[in-house]
Amino acid sequence: MLMSVLGGMSESERQHVQARVRAAMDAQVINEGRHQGGRAPYGYVGLDAGPHPNPRKAGEGFRLRVLAIDEFSAEVVRRIFAEYLQGNGDRAIANSLNREGVPCPSARRPDQNRHWLADGWQGSTVRAILENPRYTGPAQIG
Repeated sequence: MLMSVLGGMSESERQHVQARVRAAMDAQVINEGRHQGGRAPYGYVGLDAGPHPNPRKAGEGFRLRVLAIDEFSAEVVRRIFAEYLQGNGDRAIANSLNREGVPCPSARRPDQNRHWLADGWQGSTVRAILENPRYTGPAQIG
């Protein structure tokens, strides 16, 4: 029984640490404009913003990264949201982008998307953009 109680307490503490880390990372994004890593979302490009603010990481050669708007791709993102608000579904939007020859994310930046086929827009790609908090803002709780 003691092991079960200790295990539950450990799990609870792990969840609290996870929430604090996520909150700190979110604050860095909002307050400092930092990009937390990984591929830049479609419509953005990652830019070097100088040495890392943590002196230890700066000494190891890490650089601060921020996101900047890629105007061509950003216009496509705006169009996706506009068409969605007009009542078009994910697949309908994807089909119209494909008909017009608009490059999909993996075709637009193949160096960043080597693991994806550049085979055009898919409904799931459009849905991922519509649900990404980078475009919509964080969900409001409460």
